[in-house]
Amino acid sequence: MAIAHFTKRGAGKQSGDDWQNAAALAALAGQLRTAEADDVFLLGFDRDREDPVFYDGAPVVLAASGTLEKPIRLDVGYVGHDVDVQPQRGPGRHVLFKNPGASTKRGAASNRGSRFLTLQSGASHLRLAGFRLEGASADGFIKFAAARETPFSDVVIQGISATNVGRVIECEPDTVINGLIVEDCDASQISRGFARFRTVNESVFRGLFLDAAAVDAGGPNICQLIHIERGQKVLFTNIVMRNAMNMIGGGTNGRSTYVQGDGIVTERGTSDVVVRNCHGSGMGDSAFDLKSTGVSLEDCSAYRCKFGVRFWSDGSNLMRRCAVGNPRTTGGNRGVCVQVGGQADVVDCALQAGPGTAVFSFNGEPDAANRAIRVFGGSIRLDGDAALVDGPARGTVALHDVVVNGSVRNQTYAYAGSRIF
Repeated sequence: MAIAHFTKRGAGKQSGDDWQNAAALAALAGQLRTAEADDVFLLGFDRDREDPVFYDGAPVVLAASGTLEKPIRLDVGYVGHDVDVQPQRGPGRHVLFKNPGASTKRGAASNRGSRFLTLQSGASHLRLAGFRLEGASADGFIKFAAARETPFSDVVIQGISATNVGRVIECEPDTVINGLIVEDCDASQISRGFARFRTVNESVFRGLFLDAAAVDAGGPNICQLIHIERGQKVLFTNIVMRNAMNMIGGGTNGRSTYVQGDGIVTERGTSDVVVRNCHGSGMGDSAFDLKSTGVSLEDCSAYRCKFGVRFWSDGSNLMRRCAVGNPRTTGGNRGVCVQVGGQADVVDCALQAGPGTAVFSFNGEPDAANRAIRVFGGSIRLDGDAALVDGPARGTVALHDVVVNGSVRNQTYAYAGSRIF
């Protein structure tokens, strides 16, 4: 086991043996090229002075792998008292890495500048922790770069705090990651998303606070806070998501007026997805845009989004103990609490819609068969002229012991394109 200490400019003999002889951070790239299992790389900063690293050159590359018992560690924080770093916690945290090309200009597709860290050649059994950064392009601060035949596995990313970013984590198109954990991170002022993944299997996202702050990159440059294209057995838990919005340029130069901006997005190539205790608000489109085959949504909430929850798949989906309210009509599209393209069971949920919006709608071809929503228990509140069901597509909604505006209902409604109360 080798432990290497780094500070921004180095100290003493710059051997990296301890903090008194720390290597300069510029030497990190060279040392990572020879990294081996159980190696630890400590990047330390002065807790009494904000002196960020301005990263704008060639990315640092980590292509080596640890083992399951002996992962390679890259830890960032304040200089510790021993052979360690102390992570930053709480408000007023220092910025440790800063991209000088960063901008908060509205309508910009992404921030300029290069990423800081590239993971490649299927580097596996890694632990990356503690990065605090300001500014990152849509290419990410960390990027997984690999062909499909060399998957990554057992990678843990934790304790990232970011502001004013295109993306924090990005992946090349053929990247496969197995056993990924992303936890205890926060990000604000996000133009394109916190993270985008191509194929992710048996992975966990937990303890994230993501506020896009309505940094609008324009309609064609969609903000999706967490986006997964393919994979299976993925868990999202304890995640807060806010204010992803793409309106600039809508309806001009032949562009669609459809307003984008989503929280968690899983595409049709995903399956066996669980979303638990996650909360979205203020989305231009949907808090939970779930095209997966087999989705379970538990103890979640969505407020002030065009669509609270969207289940797209033809299979069965479950929504249990969730609260969705105040959907808002945006860009000419009616706000809806829950939209379903296949079958969904809604169990013990609290749903509320206001004037001009609806609790349920169906998506897909207007006359497609087998679209059904079954509602068991819970409550539905319709304020003003809100509809129970509305929209162009057909389907059935069955209420079983559901309190609707104070009255218990047990009834099945066949929706054929005309709004139901």
